[in-house]
Amino acid sequence: MKGGMFMAQIVMWVFFIGPWLLLFAVDKERVKRYMAVSLFGVVLLTMVFQIADRFNWWEVNKTLFFFVNMTPFPFGIFIIGDAFYFLFYLSWLLDVYDYQCSFRFISGTCHESYL
Repeated sequence: MKGGMFMAQIVMWVFFIGPWLLLFAVDKERVKRYMAVSLFGVVLLTMVFQIADRFNWWEVNKTLFFFVNMTPFPFGIFIIGDAFYFLFYLSWLLDVYDYQCSFRFISGTCHESYL
């Protein structure tokens, strides 16, 4: 491998594995609460990569050996960054919604269509 190509592989591996190491520093229960949103985002981003490959929107020149036509971005930085975004910035919004739905359910004002 040439010098630049080797450095690109190192950077891609760091961006693929590095963010997952951040999960050891966060409360596991809080991460599990928002991981579904991250997985949904990864599915959508993977579909965008597949559509882009089909219609030749862009070309991926360098990637890890097990990715055929996409970068490691969705499964590394994106999934963990998305979980952290909801974990630290939007958790108050989801908490307000959860409390509002719980109050409506307990007070009897919750309609059956909300369940």
